[in-house]
Order: sequence, then structure tokens, then C-alpha cells
Amino acid sequence: MKLLDISRNGKVVTDAPTVEAISSYLTMNNPFSENTLFLARNEATVVVGKYQDVYLEVDLDYLRRHHIGLLRRAAGGGAVYTDMGNFVYMFHVMEPQDQHYWLDFKHYAAPLVKTLKELGIEDVGVSGRNDITIAGQKVSGMAAFQMKNRFSLGGTLLFDVDTETAGKVLTPLRSKYTSKGFSSVKSRILDVRAALPDKYKQITVAEFTQRWLLNIFNVKSVADIPLMHLSDADWAAIDELVKTRYGNDDWNYGKRPHYEHYVSHHFDQGTVSFNFDVVDDKLAHFTLYGDFFTKVQNISDAEDQLVGTPMTESDLVTAFESGLISQVLPWMTPGDFTTMLLQPEKFQVKK
Repeated sequence: MKLLDISRNGKVVTDAPTVEAISSYLTMNNPFSENTLFLARNEATVVVGKYQDVYLEVDLDYLRRHHIGLLRRAAGGGAVYTDMGNFVYMFHVMEPQDQHYWLDFKHYAAPLVKTLKELGIEDVGVSGRNDITIAGQKVSGMAAFQMKNRFSLGGTLLFDVDTETAGKVLTPLRSKYTSKGFSSVKSRILDVRAALPDKYKQITVAEFTQRWLLNIFNVKSVADIPLMHLSDADWAAIDELVKTRYGNDDWNYGKRPHYEHYVSHHFDQGTVSFNFDVVDDKLAHFTLYGDFFTKVQNISDAEDQLVGTPMTESDLVTAFESGLISQVLPWMTPGDFTTMLLQPEKFQVKK
């Protein structure tokens, strides 16, 4: 594995759309044959998962008043607030012998967990599907994206982030954090610096980065870490991704829910939301949102398959079991699927 150099014209890239475009480019059109680590920091931005509803997850008025960016990643997962006190990291895995680590969040979290323990933080580990927590409070959320014979897995690390702003700008479904015993977003997140013992309280970002990298690459000196560089052609493709996707409001804001019914529930595997209309006792429109992970590349095909299904339990079960929706949400039972549509009062309902 090599570390990607993300400096351009002598300056390290920190704008969020370009940071995300670099990572996405490595996943979609990776010019390298070796595994690559992408590590960056960016200016204040809310980053949402590919399938999330930003109008539910983010206080957009607060975001605009405080000049915070909004960006939708190409992978699933939940919403996070990032700023220059936050790391973005992504392992781009190309080599065939490592493909079995797909969705193995604990494997890729191990060097970070080791680093935090070396700095005197004892109660640290992977919690739930994809969070790294200290004393039960989240410091890192991870996501994953797969394409053909390669995948990318990584996330964000709250090192010295503005948790006050994070708690105000993020507005997830209440059941998502209360299911873990917390009363608010702010109470569930913690940054690393706040958890450090006095001995390491003044550690700089550069010093922390060096310790982490040494553990990732298992070397004694930063000078021993091999580097990877982007070509002019790579940068041109990255600029195009910024223009068409990560710097584009249509991509970042996505479709706004506008159908009559909206039902949302937080399962152990993630939050799932259905926005739908019923005409003549049949599904007339259906849109799926959530912070789940899936190997299905285009969930709109699964949505389209459900249109026209009669709103009866037997028909919905058949549509679920025989359609792509069961591949998008392989852990969901037919019973939960039909109950969300036919008896939404049993779940958290929003319109």
C-alpha cells in the first residue's frame, strides 16, 4: 500500500468537493494497481450518505447561515460534520488478495484504535456496524463503496472538531441515537483531543497524523512510507467530477421527498425510509432513502419494480422476495417491509 500525495501546485487540497472527488476517482477509475491510502482534511462541510434525505438529516437553514458546505458521497452510510479538525481517510483496495476485507470495518480501524490506545485512551473500539467509539461516544464513522473488482472503505475521524456546530447542523431520526442510549447528536459524538489524557492533550495534528501513519504502514519512520502521485490527466478527471457531481447542487441535495406518505425506521443495520404514493390501492410512486450499505449499484431499478404493486400483504411480500429490493436490503424481512407500508404507525412516521 502507498500513501497518496494530494498536494497541488505546492498546496495541500482542503476544499471538500475536491477531496471527495479525489477519493471517488480512485474508486471509479483507479490508475494505480496497488492499494492506496487517501488521507485528508477539509473545510467545514456536512457530508451525507449516497441514499440519505438531506431535508431530514440536515438543518439547511443553519448550514447556509454559517456558510457550511454540503456534499453527498458516492457511498452509503450516515451524515457527518467535518472541518479542519477532522480527518477524511479512505483505503482504496485494488489488490486481489485483499478483496475479502470488503465491509471488514474492524480490520481497517485497527491501526487507528492502536494509535488511540498508545495515546492513553483505553475504552476505544469498533461499535455497531461501522463506528469507532471512545467510552461509547463516536469519534469515527466509516462507509464503504464497491465497484467491479475493487472497493473503498474509510470514513472520518473527529480529532479536534467543532462538536457544538455538529450538534446543531445534523438532525437525524431521533430513534437512531436514542437506540444507542443518547439523547442528542452532540451527546453521541466526541473528538479525540477531548478524550486524551493530560500528557497528550497538546499533541498537534501533524504529530497525531505521524503516529497513525506509522501504525497503518507498520514502519518506524514517515520517510519509509511509499508515496503515490496524481498525473495531470488524473487531476483533469478529478476537476470534471467536481463540476458534474461534488460541486453540483443537484447531486448534493438530491431528490426532495414529495409523495404523500413518509415512513422511517432505524434498524440495527441502518435507517430505512420509504416515501410513496398510493393510487387505486396500488403503489404509484416509491423512493427509498437511508444510511444503509448495499452492493446494488442503481437502487432506482428496485424502486421502479415496486410501482404498480397492489397494497396487500401477499402482493407486497411477493414483490419484495422476487424483486431487487430484497437485494438492496438483504437483511430486511418481508414482514418489516410490508408493515412499513401497510401499518406505518408501528414505526416512526414523518411527512
